[in-house]
Amino acid sequence: MEVVTHLKAIAEPTRLRILNLILARGPEMCVCDLVSVLKLPQSTISRHLMTLRHLGLLSTRRDGLWINYSLARGQRAVPTGSFLALIGACCSSETICKDDLKRYDKLIKENAIVRCQKTTIRRQTSGSRR
Repeated sequence: MEVVTHLKAIAEPTRLRILNLILARGPEMCVCDLVSVLKLPQSTISRHLMTLRHLGLLSTRRDGLWINYSLARGQRAVPTGSFLALIGACCSSETICKDDLKRYDKLIKENAIVRCQKTTIRRQTSGSRR
């Protein structure tokens, strides 16, 4: 049963937090945004994003060096209405999910959420001068 597979996927706390962030603050986020907010290693975030993508819960869009993740739409997408409502309901009472949203809002306000892009661009510029 496909619904069981999807429920098992969101039963993992990090995946639930990722989906909640994209659902609440989307429409899309890159890995570096999620790393900044969730305070987890990039490899951990990427592994969970890959799982969610393979299940058809997320889709990707390449933007230069960055890959942006959003809720899947179209043929592979999970039925969204009740499933997304379930994610929202699960996270609405969880302190860690509320803290994630507050941290994201703070980083946006401080304009720190784009820090990874500036760092990467700076490294590319420095490397080309050698």
